[in-house]
Amino acid sequence: MKKIFLIAILMSSILQLKADSDTTLSVLNNLVYSSTSEKELFQEYFIKDNKDYLGIFYSITDNLRTEAEVLEYIDEYIRPIEASVNKTKNRKKKIKLIFKMVHEKMFLFYSEYTLFPEIFGNGTYNCLTGTALFSVILDRFNIPYKIIELTDHVYLVAYPDEDEILMESTVPLKGYLSVNDAYKKEYVEYLRKNKLIRIGDKGLLSTNQIFEKYYYANGKIDIEQLIGLHYYNHALSLLINSKPEESINQLEKGLLFYKSPRLELLYKSALELQIEKQTYNSLESILYLSKYVSEFLSDENRDNLVAEFYKLTQYLLIDYPNAELYNKSLSILDSATTDSIFKAEINFAYNYEKGRIDMLKGDANSAYPYILEAYKMKPTNVQLESMFVVVVLNNIYKIEDIQDAKDSLNQIVSKNPNLMENKYIQQFNAYIHLRLAYNSFTKRRMNEALKELALYEEKIPEGGVDVDFQDYSGFVYSEFSSYYFRKQNRTKAKYYLKKGLEYSPGNRSLEKKLYLLNNY
Repeated sequence: MKKIFLIAILMSSILQLKADSDTTLSVLNNLVYSSTSEKELFQEYFIKDNKDYLGIFYSITDNLRTEAEVLEYIDEYIRPIEASVNKTKNRKKKIKLIFKMVHEKMFLFYSEYTLFPEIFGNGTYNCLTGTALFSVILDRFNIPYKIIELTDHVYLVAYPDEDEILMESTVPLKGYLSVNDAYKKEYVEYLRKNKLIRIGDKGLLSTNQIFEKYYYANGKIDIEQLIGLHYYNHALSLLINSKPEESINQLEKGLLFYKSPRLELLYKSALELQIEKQTYNSLESILYLSKYVSEFLSDENRDNLVAEFYKLTQYLLIDYPNAELYNKSLSILDSATTDSIFKAEINFAYNYEKGRIDMLKGDANSAYPYILEAYKMKPTNVQLESMFVVVVLNNIYKIEDIQDAKDSLNQIVSKNPNLMENKYIQQFNAYIHLRLAYNSFTKRRMNEALKELALYEEKIPEGGVDVDFQDYSGFVYSEFSSYYFRKQNRTKAKYYLKKGLEYSPGNRSLEKKLYLLNNY
């Protein structure tokens, strides 16, 4: 039994790994890559766990050089110092040799917005790409390091557990600094003098603890997260140059490496700019809205996103009708979130507008299922109630058997009791009883006929019989009058003629018959 249980757990784990792998592959296949090489590197990285950091850094754009050529390029500069770096036991000297070589041979021009491959093209670098190159070279020499992310800067600390040697890629002269006890003390003293240490930390933390907490305030990141920041930098540059779509592509890759607030916020801004400028003429344009809904829908922006769906509706349902794409848009956006309010609002909008357009086309049959669904969601909407009544009555009118029509109306009213306050429903409900009265009358089931006729009179709404039903009312009361006349009951014959004129005023046939009865 125990063996079976263990096998079940193992099988469950294997299935979960397979599901996770399928999800990862699906995510990777939906990314937009700069080259086939970048796509292959991502699949190797996330599926086969082959973490080629240099390759990922270098593949951010489509480059002329191959990764092998870049490695040879780096080796070309490392070889002259390799023996010296490996030979010296002085850690600070090792860093000085590497730092000097990189700044003299490889870092030629500083630019705020530049990418890693440009180091190997024209020597352009910034703090992030410089730190990336330092990390690649330190890995070659098996020198430990940590990467520090500040609000607007990135730098590297070599030998973090021993000498703590800072490597500032953007400071060519003395850009490396050994963080010794004297430096820590001086830094903490500076904090104290400027009242930058929180009250709760004073007297409780040691000098070393205060230094660690405040100097590395934004925290340590790893090389994988540095890759994410590399994509962030590129995305920011693209967004500044009014290219939100390309910025989104880079951020979606960057977020796989580093799901940090700064990347998420820029992703949100890029999606907002893309959504703001687009028309909904393609599946891709709807997917941008879907991504925003999936990641950033909140109580604060829900109304705006519902309004965006109405904008989409205007485009795909009215201005440039595309039923297939409109239907897909609802499905995509509905599945993008679990927010019940948003889902309800867009489903209402979809059904209301689909029904309304069909009504404008005079197609009440096609409108019926949409108006019915919308009415279920918002039964107090006055305009919607009017449309609902029209499609309901249109449907019931077509039912040949009047008892079936009555049952259908009762079923609808039982689910929507407030409908009985609508004068058109009241009129039709009364009309059904008049029809039932006449049906029983033709079969000479007079008790039933009179009962239904009484119900008709009871249910006629205030304001009288609608003009659409007056002629039929006159006809039925005329038939009842004739029946009693044949029975030689002139009193009742007159009674039904007078009643008929109440519900069909000015009816010439009734007036003529009543005149004859009164005078002959």
